[in-house]
Amino acid sequence: MRIAPSTQVLTFCRQQAPYSEKNLPRYGIVENTRDDLKYTPTECKLVSQIYGVAPEHHLKGSKEATKAKYKQLLTREKVNGLLSSHHAKSNLTEPLESKLLLGDTDLTLGELLNASIRFPQLGDLFLSCCETALGNSELTDDIFTLSAAFLSAGASNVISSLWAVNDLATTILSYFYHRNRAQDIPSADALWQAQMELKELTVAKAEESLDDAEAVLDEFEEGSAEYEEKQKIADNCQKVYDLVSEAKKLIGGEKPFNHPYYWAGFVCQGEG
Repeated sequence: MRIAPSTQVLTFCRQQAPYSEKNLPRYGIVENTRDDLKYTPTECKLVSQIYGVAPEHHLKGSKEATKAKYKQLLTREKVNGLLSSHHAKSNLTEPLESKLLLGDTDLTLGELLNASIRFPQLGDLFLSCCETALGNSELTDDIFTLSAAFLSAGASNVISSLWAVNDLATTILSYFYHRNRAQDIPSADALWQAQMELKELTVAKAEESLDDAEAVLDEFEEGSAEYEEKQKIADNCQKVYDLVSEAKKLIGGEKPFNHPYYWAGFVCQGEG
């Protein structure tokens, strides 16, 4: 499913001039800002390996992931993409008070709409948080959400959530999505494919992917650059296998994430 939070915001996205500055950091990560999400560190490690995120562009925990450093990552470091994985809270009666919960204080929707915060270079934002696309259409003709605020501030594309999402399921979904994006699959397609893969995921399928990844290692000389790259893929497959095995114990069922609650909460907004 792909939705536009506002035809005005979508028009704004399409009218933005192409960003010309080159050699910018490809990706940044903001991780577990309140130090209380069990699976978020695994999610962020998986994505960091995919993009080779530099340590200075990976803000971990409440001490590093402050509001000032969050803004700096977007406006001074000018990352091209961002995984924002932590808590968020939607305020349906006072939408400008909807917020991202960061290490020291919160970043509100109202602040994101402030003209002083702009990041036109941001092509891809994954808000791995709860309720970042949740709004109330009865208040106004447009729906004010955190995702719409990021689009208004310059982001070309935002992946955001419609409800309080499951941390374990989101960890795997985020990995599948970013793996797809690294292969230059468009955002909307990358999300849909990730959702369908998560929906049908079983321990057997995860084990098969792990076996395939480990078999590929035999084709390369140990210690070579190619071997190291394939080893990372095998390591990621091992983590997914461990996660889905844990999900089978916690959730149950042959396909633990088959219910729409686990995979359907995220939507793609913007250029896609």
